[in-house]
Formats: sequence, structure tokens, C-alpha cells
Amino acid sequence: PKNISLKIQREIQASSILAHQGLGCKDFSRVDFILEKKSASLYILEVNTLPGLTKNSLIPKELKKAQIDFKEFLEILIKNAKISY
Repeated sequence: PKNISLKIQREIQASSILAHQGLGCKDFSRVDFILEKKSASLYILEVNTLPGLTKNSLIPKELKKAQIDFKEFLEILIKNAKISY
């Protein structure tokens, strides 16, 4: 949401990376949080290792906001899959 402070955004990003890496996730995941408004406490709800990739899903929207080309993102996933197997 637009009303989340930059400090909270950075904390969410850092916590997302730690959760992703700590669980041994590869390539991408989506980490869902709850923000308790009164205390500004963050709680991780889940790490989704297979988030949707349709145009209405969050990952494509997040890529667009980060100015990352969706096609390029998919090409990287394919390349990484070929390297892994």
C-alpha cells in the first residue's frame, strides 16, 4: 500500500530476502506479511514459492513497478532451470 513508510518497506524487503534464503528458495517467491498498525510490528504469514504469473497476479505487477521486463524475467527463469538440471 502507498501509505507504508519507506522504513517499513525496507524492513519488509529485508525480511523477505531472509525468509526466501533461509528456506532455501530458488529464483523467486512471494512473502506475505501482516503489519500491525498500532505497534508497526511485521508478521510473516507465508512464503509462496509458486505465486501466480498471470497479468492479474502480484508478481507481474511487482515486476512492472520495479521496471523489470516480464519477458526478460521469464527468460532468466528458463535459463536458471536449464542450469539446475
